[in-house]
Amino acid sequence: MGYVHRGIEKVSGGEENMSKPSGKNVGVEKMIPCLFPPGTCIHFYRDGSGIDGTYVPCTFFDEIDVARTMVDDHLISSGYGKIFLNMMRDFHKDDHFSFDRRRT
Repeated sequence: MGYVHRGIEKVSGGEENMSKPSGKNVGVEKMIPCLFPPGTCIHFYRDGSGIDGTYVPCTFFDEIDVARTMVDDHLISSGYGKIFLNMMRDFHKDDHFSFDRRRT
């Protein structure tokens, strides 16, 4: 059994979360979908004065809290794009860094 199958079995709780086959698809089993982000996860969040981030276990995203700013936070132009631009400006110590600027 591969890593993916073991992870899915662990997250889904085994066979009790498998839906029962019905009708013409008698030989097909379907699992209830689950989100399991691989690798290292960084959770970005508003901290009252700006945006901060921290490493979290992948199980942190088993449940989510819906907030008024959630949609805007996940848009590239106003959310993630802004976060990553600020991170790169801090990294390069260049307040004028831009992803659009071509490097030579």
